Amino acid sequence: MDKQTIFGLGTGRCGTTTLSQMLTHQKSSNVSHELGGAIPFLPWKKHRPSLINFLHRIIKRKEVYVGDISFYLLPYISDIIDIFPNSKFIVLKRDKQET
Repeated sequence: MDKQTIFGLGTGRCGTTTLSQMLTHQKSSNVSHELGGAIPFLPWKKHRPSLINFLHRIIKRKEVYVGDISFYLLPYISDIIDIFPNSKFIVLKRDKQET
């Protein structure tokens, strides 16, 4: 079975950690939050080699549903779609007055 990549985006304190936990508790899923702190964040200024390294760490997981939830993916969305066109993106929005 092919892998399904899932990515989440959102500002701090909007539920990104909870989203990753909820997704990871699904059958055959491993969706981390900021890669669990395993490597430094992706640079905000796009750097394709860093993205490739990041995606490799995700896709090599044994589960069918794999991904990451992190704010720093925003500049890379179009690149991720180029590499994994069937990726799913979940965007969390926090009320402006609560930020």
